[in-house]
Amino acid sequence: MKSRIKNFLKEEYINGYKLFDYLFMGTLVLMQIITYIIYPDSVISIIAGILGTIATVLCAKGKITYYVYGFIQTFLFIIIDYQAKLYIDTLEQCFYFITMFYGVYCWKKNLHKNQDNAQEIVAKKLSTKGWTLTIMGIIVLTIGLGFVGTLIGSAQSYTDAFSNILAIFAQIMCVMCYKEQWILWIILDIADIKMYAYAHNPVLAVMYVGWTINCIYGWYNWNKTTKLQNKEV
Repeated sequence: MKSRIKNFLKEEYINGYKLFDYLFMGTLVLMQIITYIIYPDSVISIIAGILGTIATVLCAKGKITYYVYGFIQTFLFIIIDYQAKLYIDTLEQCFYFITMFYGVYCWKKNLHKNQDNAQEIVAKKLSTKGWTLTIMGIIVLTIGLGFVGTLIGSAQSYTDAFSNILAIFAQIMCVMCYKEQWILWIILDIADIKMYAYAHNPVLAVMYVGWTINCIYGWYNWNKTTKLQNKEV
């Protein structure tokens, strides 16, 4: 039992990592802490920010423990968004929470040992038809959900709607192991920087700045592993 736990922890936090990965994660977490010191906010915000930052880095590395941090961070975000009257965003977090259960199952099926004997996700590529349907769906659903948000008094209804619809599509792509998820996450994080800045929550705004940087890294990393996987076939 101890051996299995040791091997699991080694796989999730040592195998496949370089010094850059540890420095990168540490820098993003430090950004959260410094922002919290300068702009003191609720303890729940800084905890959610740190857990979310660690989760996104693990996701970029294709590590399944991403879901462990993600479950806790998502639950905390449900509380934060509801208190900020970001009702649509609250529903988004509930969607994350539910889909993560299926995500664990999906990722376990798509794990692959690379040349360095480290586990990584076998990434898929979205087709042109898939992109067309995705873009059309985002536009139509954003308009509809934004209108509903206005009716129920949601703050920043159309920005909130856009970020949530984008998040739904990105989360589905993440669960299904599509590398194009990172493009949607980058757009989403930029929108969320604006949303949380206007909601006077600098800790989470800075968190999304860090997430944007990480998404760029995630896009690079998943593309790199896809090319290596294709060579191995």
